[in-house]
Amino acid sequence: MKSSVFLVMCLIVTFSVTGQTRIIDKTTCDNWESLQPIRNSAGLISNDGKYAVYVSVIRHGDNKIHLVGLNNGYGLTLTNGAEPKFSNNNKFFFAQFSGDSLAVVDLAKRSVMYLSGIKQYAVAEHLNRVWLITKHSQEAGRVSVKEITGDDEQEFADGENFWVNENHSSVLIKTHEGFHYVQLAENKKTFIHETSVASSLIFLKDGFCYFAADGDNYSIKRYTSRNSMPVIVCDKNSKGIPEKATILNYGLQTSSDGEYLQFYLTPPKMQSGSAEQMITEDLNIWSYKDTELRPAQKEISTFAACVNVNDGTVAMIEDEKLSADISHFSRYI
Repeated sequence: MKSSVFLVMCLIVTFSVTGQTRIIDKTTCDNWESLQPIRNSAGLISNDGKYAVYVSVIRHGDNKIHLVGLNNGYGLTLTNGAEPKFSNNNKFFFAQFSGDSLAVVDLAKRSVMYLSGIKQYAVAEHLNRVWLITKHSQEAGRVSVKEITGDDEQEFADGENFWVNENHSSVLIKTHEGFHYVQLAENKKTFIHETSVASSLIFLKDGFCYFAADGDNYSIKRYTSRNSMPVIVCDKNSKGIPEKATILNYGLQTSSDGEYLQFYLTPPKMQSGSAEQMITEDLNIWSYKDTELRPAQKEISTFAACVNVNDGTVAMIEDEKLSADISHFSRYI
C-alpha cells in the first residue's frame, strides 16, 4: 500500500515538473550569449583602471561591445562593433563598425560621436592631446587630421596612405604629388615632392625611409631634414646587389643606430630546368645518391640583405631571421 502511494506521488511530481519546464531544443540557446576574446584576452581595461570592455556574441546574431565604468556605474552597449580600444590617456574609447563607420566615446563627457565613411583611422597622442587621422571611403583619397577636442582640421586630397611616428608627434601623409609631413603639436606642415608609390615606410631619428615603386622595380629611398627631397639609398644597380636580382617591397627594418637597413631580394630568374643555375641550401634530410650520402637541396627564393645608408654599399646576410636591432650589420659591409 505504501509503495503504491509513493508511486502515485512520484508520478504527480514528474508530470507537474514536466508541465512547467520548457523542453530544451535548438531554439532555446539561440539567445544565449558567449564571450568573444579581444586580441587573445577576455577583455580590455583602461590604463587608469576605471573602465573595462568585453564583447558578447549571440548565436546566429549580432555581437555587442559592452563598455563598463568600474567605479561610476557607467554602461554603454554598441551593437556590431569591432576592434575596441582605449586611448592611452584614458580620455577616449574607439570602435569600428561595418559599413565604414567609427564610434568615438568621450569618457569624461559620456558622449558618443559617430563618424561615417571612415575606411582607415589612427590615433596619435602627444603632450596629453589626442588627434584622429582618418582616410575616407565616401570621398576617395581624402585624409583628415583633427584634434578630437579641437576645432582645427587639416584635409588632404588624393591621399594614398598615412603613417604616425613612434612617439605620435607627427603624421606623414602620401598623396599623388608627394609627402605632407605634419608636426601635430606645432601645427606645422612640410611638403616633400615624391611621385613614386611609397610602401613599408619606417621612421628614422632624422627622417624616414621607404620602398619607392617605379613600375615593377623597387628602390629604397631616404629623407632627412638635410635634404630638400628623398634620395635613393639603393636600387637594382647598387654595388653588392646581384645582377637581375629584384628588391622586394616588404621587411624593411633599421639597425638601432640607424646606419643600416635590412631588406629582401629575390635571386635572378633562371631558365626552366637549369638545375646547375639554381641557388640552393642544404636541408637536414639525407639520402643516398650514386652510392654517396648527400643532403637534400632546397631552392632559395629570398635573400636578406643590408645597406649602409651613408654610402649605399649592399651586402647579403646569411641569416635572414636576424632582428631589426642588428649592431653587427657592419661585419657584412
